[in-house]
Amino acid sequence: MSSADKLTEYVCTRWYRAPELLLQNSDYSFAVDMWSVGCILAELLRRRPLFPGADYLDQLRRIVGVLGTPTEEDLTTVEHRRAADYLRSLGPSVGMPFEVLFPDASEDAIDLLRKLLVFNPAHRITAVEALEHPFLQRMLQFDTQEAQDRTATGDLSLPELDLQLHSFADLKQLIEQEARVCASDRSTCLSPPLQDCVVQDLEHESCEVI
Repeated sequence: MSSADKLTEYVCTRWYRAPELLLQNSDYSFAVDMWSVGCILAELLRRRPLFPGADYLDQLRRIVGVLGTPTEEDLTTVEHRRAADYLRSLGPSVGMPFEVLFPDASEDAIDLLRKLLVFNPAHRITAVEALEHPFLQRMLQFDTQEAQDRTATGDLSLPELDLQLHSFADLKQLIEQEARVCASDRSTCLSPPLQDCVVQDLEHESCEVI
């Protein structure tokens, strides 16, 4: 996506926006998408957003609070001096261990998260590298060389993947199971009224969320 023209920072919702976008860098790469993937994976594992910032400054504070203070090498990727100075003004932070944030996640899941949620986009894992990661390898058979070739040539069409898809009935059953798990542990999922509504709906009862 690099070009001589200034690129907009508004390419995704704030909670999933990469640091280089929050810091208003005029140039960025596909690495911003990998950051968003990391935020989504983290949300799936925690059942709630990892960086629910109220504004872009709060968003940066939350990121630093989890990942720790960016190194001086990381700060060289920040185009605006005042933005870099703001990050320095937040003070030193060692971050939070992912094992504490995601106590039920597997080692492979945590390792992939660490590689996705990297402040410096140059050090962030690529899409092809992510597909080759052990966490995804057992779930999807994908020709990473073909994906790399398509990216290099700008071919963004979807290749034919040999995936084992669930039937509609299987998917419905999985959704029902997930809804019941959420309803049994109200701290991990929906608000209580909506949880009750989901369970009632599954039991064919009418429900209205106020």
